[in-house]
Amino acid sequence: MDVALLSGSTFDSFKHTGVTTLLAPVKQVFKSDPESKPSPLGSSLLVHFPNLAKWHIYNLETTLVVPLMQVKAEAKMCCPKVNQIDTFRTERPIVHDILANVFHNLISVAFAYKEISEDITLALLFHRATLFNITTYTDRDENLTERDDIPPANDHFQASGRALQLLPRYCPNLEVFVFECHEMDMDHVEEEEWICKGIQHLRARIRGFDTKEKISKALQLWKEGRKKKNSKIEGEECMDEDEADQTIDSHLAEAKEIPIEIRVARHLLKFDDLDTVWLGTRTCCA
Repeated sequence: MDVALLSGSTFDSFKHTGVTTLLAPVKQVFKSDPESKPSPLGSSLLVHFPNLAKWHIYNLETTLVVPLMQVKAEAKMCCPKVNQIDTFRTERPIVHDILANVFHNLISVAFAYKEISEDITLALLFHRATLFNITTYTDRDENLTERDDIPPANDHFQASGRALQLLPRYCPNLEVFVFECHEMDMDHVEEEEWICKGIQHLRARIRGFDTKEKISKALQLWKEGRKKKNSKIEGEECMDEDEADQTIDSHLAEAKEIPIEIRVARHLLKFDDLDTVWLGTRTCCA
């Protein structure tokens, strides 16, 4: 449905308290008429949505059409409840500014993986106490992430991938971690524990998982370990982590070094709430 937004005292004071999600570019919110100047403070479209919680915000230009501080002031004054941001089709500098300088205590952030950088990783950490969902988009069709072959790796951030480990290490409430274009290096993963013990959904690649068989083996070990860990013996408590690890240890045999599949499965078994995992082929449920 097309809606015409007209000016006037009645419209300017109208509040739509039922709207909690908005899909609109910065230009439309602050400068609905391309020929006009940006709206003065307190007169953007945001003033009409006091209960806004999620903003699908995008900015096709490489710079904001309004001063950053105006966006910050307007958001704080008009819709202070915004805690979920989806920066659809937004360039890296703008994503960084939105995360670092506009909003506080975000719980959910989504952006295109091609925009990831060390600066954006740091900006995400400003919200570490509240973040439960960090999702990155791929350039591929979503259906292509469910496949039997291994999609080609195109990770521009691989050399700085160690920095991404700061997110699960310092975001205690993280439940959703989606980085389908990123290949995690297990050497980096194992350097320090992930603090997000309540993580439920993990989607990322693993460096060294270059065959479907390796991925399937790791997921099989994870599911076997979870089954043992969650099973109850009558009159006894659930098996602890060490007992569940026996499933994995039985596969070690005389190996001189721990196979990547076992290292990954051991890591996954640290998270009791982990429900779905994608490592490059198809989604696996516990």
